[in-house]
Amino acid sequence: MLLIYTGSYPDDKCGVGDYVYNLNQEIKKNYTVNVVKLSLFELIYKIVSN
Repeated sequence: MLLIYTGSYPDDKCGVGDYVYNLNQEIKKNYTVNVVKLSLFELIYKIVSN
């Protein structure tokens, strides 16, 4: 299983979001993939609050 954290994902208009979407489409052909969309602030908050 693979977990991808990203700050943008479609419907966001962003090259990073498009890249992560396409990466997810290719990887999930052979693996289980979970994509989690978090802002940098949300990610830091989750790390610090644990």
